[in-house]
Amino acid sequence: MKKNNLTKIPEIMTGHEVAEYLKLHPETVQRLAKRGDLPGFRLGSDWRFRRADIDRWVEGAYVLPVTIAARVPARRLGVK
Repeated sequence: MKKNNLTKIPEIMTGHEVAEYLKLHPETVQRLAKRGDLPGFRLGSDWRFRRADIDRWVEGAYVLPVTIAARVPARRLGVK
């Protein structure tokens, strides 16, 4: 993904593409994904991310799937 070609952002992005898209370091993207804080899925040993999920996450509207939410401590979800 080139900076001058942001209009052609792929629907499914790699960790490096997400890092560039969010202006983060690739290791930060991987760490957030491993912790379940960034919506993504594993494809073998690599992470992939749906652009729509990343956009919702940025806007604060991303809701963790029930199976993941059940494993995340309530304090990380902001539940008292």
